[in-house]
Amino acid sequence: MKRGIISIIGLFVLSGYIAADPLPGAAWHMTGFGASALASGGAVVQGRGTPADAIANPAALAASEQTLLELTGGAFGTDDIISGLGLSLPTSRGILTFNGLWSTTEESTNLLAGTALGLRTSFSKLITPHFHFGFGLNLVHVLRSPDDEARLGIAADLGFIILQNATAGEKKESALESGFGIFDIAFGLSFNNLGVNPSWDGWEQHPDARTASGISFTFFKSEYLRLDTLHDITLSFDGFRMRYSGGLGIGLFESIWLRSGLMFGNHGMGNVTLGASIDLRHLFGDTGFDLSWAWVPLDWNGRDQYSHILSLSMVL
Repeated sequence: MKRGIISIIGLFVLSGYIAADPLPGAAWHMTGFGASALASGGAVVQGRGTPADAIANPAALAASEQTLLELTGGAFGTDDIISGLGLSLPTSRGILTFNGLWSTTEESTNLLAGTALGLRTSFSKLITPHFHFGFGLNLVHVLRSPDDEARLGIAADLGFIILQNATAGEKKESALESGFGIFDIAFGLSFNNLGVNPSWDGWEQHPDARTASGISFTFFKSEYLRLDTLHDITLSFDGFRMRYSGGLGIGLFESIWLRSGLMFGNHGMGNVTLGASIDLRHLFGDTGFDLSWAWVPLDWNGRDQYSHILSLSMVL
């Protein structure tokens, strides 16, 4: 318990150093992040079982046994529109996930590329119940950029997840635990956008090649209430700069969630994020859905703006 608390304090201390050398906003804005991840400051670690989780870590859905569809849409500020369509399919070999991404802005001088399309595919598999592996391939087509030239990018992702409780027996035993402690620990490691990424004068890579490592766990649970936290550190290979993301989730009956997050190291982004979700998959199983909302503050072009992102994930 003490070691866990010391580790969390260490992450927040490190975030002070990270904030001093921020990543460009374009590096953070590869569209398609689900609203629950954005509400948690961009931290994902093992994900929440939606197709968009595979964008951050291609191993996120390795244990999924259901066909999933996810729709994401919203606006970053007043001009920048993002949308995403995700589909996850279980097969006898593993889990195939596809995420189609689109972003556009009316002002080519903004931090986003003018208009960009992306396709992210991933394959994930259980190596053991406790060790998950994933591999992804990404295609990005920037249709309009600040210098009015189109660009193509192709890159790969690699991800790993290690779970404390993964077998049916371990999950059953964990469900009987209650009170304060450190429960259901998960570690995540990913390498993202390794390859050729679009770039142009005055901009760094979009999105940037990077690696992220994180931890998530539950620190209180009862029959009705659950408190989760997740934290990750991202190292960008484009200038070797760092970012911290952390989130807190408060769940009632594991179906109604309030979320908040902190993020440091993103140029033009606020440090605090908020969100909420209704997750009925635990109640209805094969016919459930998850509806999530995220609020993200921005400071672009000298203006305070606020983003609202919605994600709907359904079990088909």
